[in-house]
Amino acid sequence: MRIKIFNFMVIDGLNLLFLAHTLDIFGTILLGVTVLGVHWHVVKEHKIDAKVLRFMKKERILGMIGITMIVTGYLIMIFSRYQ
Repeated sequence: MRIKIFNFMVIDGLNLLFLAHTLDIFGTILLGVTVLGVHWHVVKEHKIDAKVLRFMKKERILGMIGITMIVTGYLIMIFSRYQ
């Protein structure tokens, strides 16, 4: 199956599967780095203060991006396998 996007980009099933796996891997790595970053700050500060809370709020955005990438990769994978 071939999908045409914007009159110049054509994606076939194999490329969709590659894109799905790539988004899944990057999303998982981004989520892991986010969690490890928060834990590193808590260990470094030995407490949760305003500085650590600000850092956690910033990393929440990266975590949401990572989760979105994982879900998007999964949906693309399902779409590419059943078309």
